[in-house]
Amino acid sequence: MKCAPTTTSLLSVVLGFLTRPCCSLPFFLNLVGAGSSSLALSLMPYRTVFRAASLLALALAGFFIYWRRQNHPINRFSFWVGVFLFIGQWAFFA
Repeated sequence: MKCAPTTTSLLSVVLGFLTRPCCSLPFFLNLVGAGSSSLALSLMPYRTVFRAASLLALALAGFFIYWRRQNHPINRFSFWVGVFLFIGQWAFFA
């Protein structure tokens, strides 16, 4: 399966938000009126899986963008947004 760099970098941004589901998931669910803290607490044991998946997606996006030189400006921008969100959530919600 071939994955486009834009898809990979956008996926890493989404997974960056899911690294701390007990905090970011209720926020986004509340934005659409479907918030539930019990759902976030039920996802808490999978926090490590979400972090690993987002780190893998960021590494894959970085590989496509910088190693294979498929560096469209939107790819670079969304990649670095994902990196900063991932680092920020990891540091703040550790």
